[in-house]
Amino acid sequence: MKRRAGEREKELKKKKLLEELGEGRLPYMTPADADFHQLWKTKYSKLVFRKSDTVPEELHQMVQESFLTLRKHGCFFQDLVRI
Repeated sequence: MKRRAGEREKELKKKKLLEELGEGRLPYMTPADADFHQLWKTKYSKLVFRKSDTVPEELHQMVQESFLTLRKHGCFFQDLVRI
């Protein structure tokens, strides 16, 4: 019973945040942005950035399937934050 209440609360928060976002897009940074590399060094120092053609196709497929599974179970909504 407690678990259902927690899931319901999480679902309501997710719905509210998505309504606030509306059709707007979440901002994100790319290597072309001025602060990208500094942010990468300070916050994501263990993240490895490589050209896609240097990574084996099997790994691409495994990662893509993993992300699709996470999306299917609603996991990506847990990291949405207010801007």
